[in-house]
Amino acid sequence: MLERTSFSGAGCRLSAISTDEANDGPVAIVLHGMRDHALSMYPLVHGLANYRVIAPDLRGHGMSDKPGIYTLAHFVADLDCLFEAARIDSAVLIGHSLGGHIVSRFTATYPERVSRLVLIDGMGPPGEETQSGLSGQAATWQRNIGMLRATKMKRAMPGVADALQRLSKNNPLLDEASARRIVENGVDVEADGSVFWKWDPAVDMVWSTFSQDEAAAAYELITCPVQVITGENSLDYWQMNREDLAGRQDLHDREIARKCALFTDAEHVVIGGAGHMIHYDEPRMLSKTILDFLGTAKSAGAA
Repeated sequence: MLERTSFSGAGCRLSAISTDEANDGPVAIVLHGMRDHALSMYPLVHGLANYRVIAPDLRGHGMSDKPGIYTLAHFVADLDCLFEAARIDSAVLIGHSLGGHIVSRFTATYPERVSRLVLIDGMGPPGEETQSGLSGQAATWQRNIGMLRATKMKRAMPGVADALQRLSKNNPLLDEASARRIVENGVDVEADGSVFWKWDPAVDMVWSTFSQDEAAAAYELITCPVQVITGENSLDYWQMNREDLAGRQDLHDREIARKCALFTDAEHVVIGGAGHMIHYDEPRMLSKTILDFLGTAKSAGAA
């Protein structure tokens, strides 16, 4: 049974779901990705039966506050606040997409507080060549400014049924019960019956607050066992916004291997038939993959 709680983040109020606090097993914290919310991770939360699991709605998402400030540092500070609020000394961290960036940066910053790290398609798209010097910096600034200017307003949908139809169309492998859970907990209903997704479009600013080089530097500081999980069809997601990635499975695979090699101890698992939203497409296989990793890590630690 899940409980809904709240805690003080870095200057805002955050909401979280959690399993029974009386569970004296190890703690696992699960972070969702961009434009998602904690209850979309329900199959994984439910699957980690031997763990006390906490899954917050990230700032700007779900039932958490939408303060309008979304730097990677703020997201990491929110996670630090969760550790303090829940009196956690050490935990397994699991993050999908944006959540992966958050948990990896937290692990690099506070290595003694993370026992295992799982990144679910959480290292971003295949990297671009680093541009050095002032001209390279200017190009980066131009890209970030363009990204911030491109932030769009949310559009109203006629009703919950329409939101459900859109979600199912975009995620054909998502089962009906999960789709209903995601929609019913992921939209605000207006007086006229129209609905809006419960995420703040301004969250997109996070991508302008750190670079791929910074992410790579963080990976090199992480010494705990790491599991990197990608979907067989993950590239389909990244190339929707990056035309240069169309058909570049070779680049995608090389980049995953390069990033994994930056960690001290990492394994890479590909889940067949899944895309970027692995917890939508193959929730059971995702849970099994993570549990196998955690079980192996425990055995190695006990040996």
